[in-house]
Amino acid sequence: MHHRTKHIEVKHYYVRGAQQKGEVKIVYLETENQLGDGLTKGLHRPRFEKLWGRFRITKLESAQLLHVNNFFLVSKRTKRLWIRKPLGSPIAKSKLFRIPQKPNLPEDEKSEIKRLYDNYKNEMKSLRLYFFDQSLKQAYSGEVAQVKCRLEEEEHHKLMMENQEQNLKIDMLRKRRLDKEVKQTREEILSSLIVEEKEKVTLANQLEFFLDHQKKLPFIDPANIEREIETALSNAVDLNYAIDLDGYMYKGNQNEKSRITDNQLEKLSSNS
Repeated sequence: MHHRTKHIEVKHYYVRGAQQKGEVKIVYLETENQLGDGLTKGLHRPRFEKLWGRFRITKLESAQLLHVNNFFLVSKRTKRLWIRKPLGSPIAKSKLFRIPQKPNLPEDEKSEIKRLYDNYKNEMKSLRLYFFDQSLKQAYSGEVAQVKCRLEEEEHHKLMMENQEQNLKIDMLRKRRLDKEVKQTREEILSSLIVEEKEKVTLANQLEFFLDHQKKLPFIDPANIEREIETALSNAVDLNYAIDLDGYMYKGNQNEKSRITDNQLEKLSSNS
């Protein structure tokens, strides 16, 4: 069984087992004899007084309380002795909603009252259903309903027209924005193509100039290689020199400026 119904299993099977063992005997008790109803349910006055009398509890009046020997218990429980309220005092709050006792009527009078009440209830129910049907008919086919329906249709048509106008306006704005974006994108692409074409032309010119310059330079080929070797050997270049910050050259080991005269100073040329 489920954990929420486990208590049913425990109580039910425990009592059944005790009954099978003969430890307890379960006897049916009518509702009229249920004494616990007087303590757990809100009953009518006659039934409550009947059950209360079977509890064997007596009600002591204030005069009887005065003759109690143990006065300490009286003062301990009630704190003080209540006296009758003066005339003209309002009804106690605990008695405002007390259910009055029903009068004991003859059986024929009870049956007549019940018949009249049933007839009244049926007639009122029929009237309610009739007025409800009439209200439904008027709600769907009456003049007020037709006027309301016409107003709702006009309002709906007006809202649809406003919605259509708003959609057209948004569509126009969208087209303008898209045309502007297309134009701007086309211009950006054209400008990038022009820049790229200019870069290609410039690069081609630089390449052509470089090739022309390289063609003018003397290159060593198999035809003149021996002549170039002899020229290089006859014109040996001494690369053992130093350069200062002003561009003057100090050849050989004489790299101290104080030992070299001004006439011996040689400045590095741009062609070297």
